[in-house]
Amino acid sequence: MRRGANGSWGAAQLDLEEVAMLEGKTRIRPVDVETLPDDLRETLEEQRKLRGAPLYPYLFYARNPAYFRAAQAMWAALQQETKRVPATLRALLNRRVAWWNGCEF
Repeated sequence: MRRGANGSWGAAQLDLEEVAMLEGKTRIRPVDVETLPDDLRETLEEQRKLRGAPLYPYLFYARNPAYFRAAQAMWAALQQETKRVPATLRALLNRRVAWWNGCEF
């Protein structure tokens, strides 16, 4: 989505780049999982078991192992901190923040 001249979010108008991203076609190729350090491969394997495939952003994070580990630590910390938000409201809060950021769910 793009912001209009007045700064508000307009109707869902996806350009070709955005459509390509949603279809899994990107300019940057995901990393070959077999070439990764053991800890990164284990994480991606856990994601595959839980979700059927590794989470797509993590295949890009893995191009830089330090960045991958930092992102993993950040999400782990956020999961621990979400105990303050009742479980019944977490998904709603997640969607609301995504909406504020212009992310489509």
